[in-house]
Amino acid sequence: RLAVDIANCPAMEQLRVELIAALAEAGRLASLENPVSEPYKTRYEAREVLLSFRAKLTEAIAERAKVVKGDGSAPLDASVQVAMELGAPEGFEWGDMSAAQRSAAAACAELHAGVDRVDARLGINYIETEENAEGDRVLDTTLPRIVGRAWQAAQAVARGEGGAAARCGAAAMCADAARAANFLCLIWSGWGKHAAALGRLRAVKAAYNAVSRALKGAPRPAAAAAAAGGGTTAAVSVDGDDSKEESKAGGGEEESASAEGGPADAHRACEPESEDWAGREAALVGSLEVAVTHTLFYATQVYTQLGRGDAAALHVERTLRRQVRDYTTAAE
Repeated sequence: RLAVDIANCPAMEQLRVELIAALAEAGRLASLENPVSEPYKTRYEAREVLLSFRAKLTEAIAERAKVVKGDGSAPLDASVQVAMELGAPEGFEWGDMSAAQRSAAAACAELHAGVDRVDARLGINYIETEENAEGDRVLDTTLPRIVGRAWQAAQAVARGEGGAAARCGAAAMCADAARAANFLCLIWSGWGKHAAALGRLRAVKAAYNAVSRALKGAPRPAAAAAAAGGGTTAAVSVDGDDSKEESKAGGGEEESASAEGGPADAHRACEPESEDWAGREAALVGSLEVAVTHTLFYATQVYTQLGRGDAAALHVERTLRRQVRDYTTAAE
């Protein structure tokens, strides 16, 4: 039987560990070089890893949903169904649901978030193997959900909830959103859907700003602050309101999360047995910063195609400044 605190039982902890491991293994496989005769061999292997674990998450969701539904004598309220999938907002009213049902609902929401992260990787995988239509289908559905989850994670961190695990989760979710948006932008721009691509990139930029501000202001252990170079490092502002950006070309720096680390460091951050939260957070934030630098670069291309040279020039400047910062940090 499931424990009363279903959201925090050993089975859920095991699924968390396995999610991190599956994403790390898929990333490792996708990064390998392949022979010319089988150019996508390891990417197909990565896809199988993702699809297999997605099926496991779906099964786990169904099991916990049975607890939420209870005896099934009455249909679930629509708001509860949304909370089971996207998470309950602060102050959500659960009605007469038991503690076990509420915990099961929270577990469902967390598992659905895991599915979204897997789907983001799957969508990218399809595009990398030149299956653009399928990649578009998956990412177009998943990206709005994962951006919303990044906002939720930022709000939780800002409230001081969850500690190091919540900070790492916010950085990881936002990085997944940025990478998904970047790949979606690539194919949409190729199809002439420049305005739609810009909308998705701007949504990610806004979520990134929220996550960065939350990480900057969140209480952190001394070890974590030291690992991140004191907690912050100067970074170029990525304002989600482009009208503001275009009116102040060349300006607008703000403090953001540390830019240490990069894609290679993300594998270390995904080691499930690691309890080095400071190092994991630095690596995940570093991976986020690299992804968002690419987001700015793609926004430059989109603005150019839309004939908005002023915004394109501003994004060129910000992209280059972030690259200089990233390379300088890496050299140190």
